[in-house]
Amino acid sequence: MKKIFSFVVLALALTCPARAAEFKASVYSESGYAPLSENSALNPDNRYGLERFRFYNRGSLTAKNSFNEYINGLITLEGLYIPDDYFPDRRSLTQLKVKELCVDVRMTGVTARIGKQYIKWGGGTFFNPSSDILNHRRDPLRPLVEAEGNRFAHILAPLNSAITAELVVLQSDEHGPRPKDVEDWAVVPKLSFSFESLSGFLLAEMQPDAGPLYGTSLEYVCASGEFSDLALFVESQLKTSTKRYEIEPGAYGPAAKKESGDSFFLLVAGARIQHSFAEAGWIDGISLLAEYYFDTENWEHEDYRKYIKSLRDSRGSVHTAVLSAGESFKNSRDYIYGAVLLNSVCMRDLSVLNGAVVNLQDSSFIWIPDVYYTFASQNATVGLRSYCFFGGGRSEFGSSPLQYQLMAYLELFF
Repeated sequence: MKKIFSFVVLALALTCPARAAEFKASVYSESGYAPLSENSALNPDNRYGLERFRFYNRGSLTAKNSFNEYINGLITLEGLYIPDDYFPDRRSLTQLKVKELCVDVRMTGVTARIGKQYIKWGGGTFFNPSSDILNHRRDPLRPLVEAEGNRFAHILAPLNSAITAELVVLQSDEHGPRPKDVEDWAVVPKLSFSFESLSGFLLAEMQPDAGPLYGTSLEYVCASGEFSDLALFVESQLKTSTKRYEIEPGAYGPAAKKESGDSFFLLVAGARIQHSFAEAGWIDGISLLAEYYFDTENWEHEDYRKYIKSLRDSRGSVHTAVLSAGESFKNSRDYIYGAVLLNSVCMRDLSVLNGAVVNLQDSSFIWIPDVYYTFASQNATVGLRSYCFFGGGRSEFGSSPLQYQLMAYLELFF
């Protein structure tokens, strides 16, 4: 099925006369160090062979082409070279893949896109559940450019100047193994609207092997002063099935079992503020971001304490089975994320980002400082970032198998 899908996309592109293509490329390299936590229940006695060093390299090449006034195409090739990593499953990885491949076809009153690409929906930054419907669930601690989408067909039809109807059919593996037949793909109808400063959408996800999901999003953007902008956003979902697991005593030790429940409610609400300083000599601007995340499908603190206890009481393959039931940022009903970004602080093109994500039920948190310099040509960025984990031994972030991560990175653009 994967080969047929790629063939259809390429056939649409190759049967049209091509114009001059636009190319862009990037190279990213990262070196990291992370001391191991000696008492983590997730990796007792370094059972899973974690290492203290990481060397990660990523390169990408994107080509955009306009075949005629109605058809456009895009392809991105990505190469990964990871000779060393904290986790053994990513160690010694060399990979070349098609990260994006899609074709746009514009017709009277309708635009259709078919291919594979990361699609961003909703106003959330760190927590963005609307985008998780369409794409592989991404690690919010990693750069957005590493996120990967599913294969899809997307039809967009404006109903008037303010309202647009959309339909997405996608091949998703969120509910289990990747479906092979087209009739097993997920279907997502969506109705979007935009009225001056207010925009949003309503959607539903129909999945063959799970109950439907209903979602909404609202975003309000306005100028809050001569040099300031304010954005308020909210995303919500009603889920009628679950993918989470809970830990219960089993015949051969703790076992993973699906949670029960008729429906689950999710909410993300936040605000972004950007302010420019017209006359300050030591700083150009400041950006503030705050997000609150609530999800009744997530574990509560007592569930995570039971999970940690089960891990401490488990050995061998039972430990591995129990470990697989855990999910990052799914171990509390509510979280909060905040970040402050200072642009061109103290010297031109030097930025300082200070962020943190807090589990509000167990009070554990990750502190994320990031200092980076963007060269005046805008073709290179060099920086130093850290993830520091705080909390008790049975808290989500305090039980991390890594005490902290410190990394230096360099990115070049062509």
